[in-house]
Amino acid sequence: QNIIEVKSLCSQSLWTEISAIMSSAQTGSFFGVTTQVLSSKITSWNKTAGTTSVEISAKRTEEKNGATSVYYQDATVELTIASSGWLVDKFKWLTVSLPN
Repeated sequence: QNIIEVKSLCSQSLWTEISAIMSSAQTGSFFGVTTQVLSSKITSWNKTAGTTSVEISAKRTEEKNGATSVYYQDATVELTIASSGWLVDKFKWLTVSLPN
């Protein structure tokens, strides 16, 4: 349900990818992820093309069948401008770090 709520923040191409993942997801057991962005940095900006890239560092807390895991992960977010404002066009998780 929460994923559907971000549809208006995604480009059509990203939403197509997300929809395919959701349709192939298994049902039955609970799996929840809370992501907290700890920092962000604009790495590129192209006013003419209407695009920008942002690197983020995040803390992710996953809960699966009562077990909780916390780890830190970096990601790259690519945005594009549309008539409705900035939309996420691509999102890629990068490195994973487990807490000590």
